[in-house]
Amino acid sequence: MKIILETKRTYLREFLLEDAKDFYEMNYDPEVIKYTGDPPFSSIDEAVDFIKNYNTYSIYGYGRWAVCDKITNEFLGFCGLKFHPKENLVEVGYRLKRKFWGKGFATETTKDVIQFGFKNFNFNAVYGFVDPLNKASCNVLLKCGMNYLFKANHDGDLVLFYRVLHPDIKIKKISAEKTIPIRQAVLRQGKPISSCVFKGDELKSTVHFGLFSKGKLVAVATFNDNLHLGFKGSQIQLRGMAVLDQYKTKGYGRLLLEIGEQLATQKKVTILWFNARIAAIPFYEKFGYKIIGDSFEIPDVGTHFVMYKEMNQETPN
Repeated sequence: MKIILETKRTYLREFLLEDAKDFYEMNYDPEVIKYTGDPPFSSIDEAVDFIKNYNTYSIYGYGRWAVCDKITNEFLGFCGLKFHPKENLVEVGYRLKRKFWGKGFATETTKDVIQFGFKNFNFNAVYGFVDPLNKASCNVLLKCGMNYLFKANHDGDLVLFYRVLHPDIKIKKISAEKTIPIRQAVLRQGKPISSCVFKGDELKSTVHFGLFSKGKLVAVATFNDNLHLGFKGSQIQLRGMAVLDQYKTKGYGRLLLEIGEQLATQKKVTILWFNARIAAIPFYEKFGYKIIGDSFEIPDVGTHFVMYKEMNQETPN
């Protein structure tokens, strides 16, 4: 038996074939799978096959783990990490037998699993997906330090996205002046500092975010209220998103983009749009952004396209 980690009252281990009966019973309860989208196992044999074919431990080094009581060794459910290749992110999830609900086991195990992931796999963020009607799970993720981002599609369903950042990463509001050095280093190389000051930078409605890695400012993004004639309704524009070259492979652009979408949700904005360089188009397309209109030139900068995404305005109650 391989124990992965211990919490105050439980230990988490890899699944065993002996767990099949418990899995079957847990998933047979309609209340347990009410918000999961999963059908119940048709038999214990099907649960056995599931465990036999569960290969994420060998592929990724992590996965969902059985949660067991430290004193009785009883199987309570599972909690663990799951890699989603389509979105290229890691999600934490849990499921417990109904008789263990309301006892704090979900929060206890989820919180420790998140920290285990950061410590052992150095994820820059861990996400949580919750059915909008599942208020209990929303509360669990909030207790574990996650922040609500937005409502978005996942595997064909609209779910609430939550996220917690690695302890070494901080995203916070900064002044317009602090964005300038990174804008110049990434977006206006060799050009005068004046070219890095954008119209609307000093407006009260404009928000500048900085991403700090171990205390160092390494990426910036600006969001301001600006209407594009090609769209109807309320809008927000992303400007000057830039990540220093040595940090470009760490996914920091994604983290800042999600902050912008969170801001748009909070402001009940219907459209988030921006002018995208040709080289950046594939990056934005991965997150559901689309091109509208023809290409155009920004003098001394290059060819751009307008890209946009429709924002879902719903927020959890």
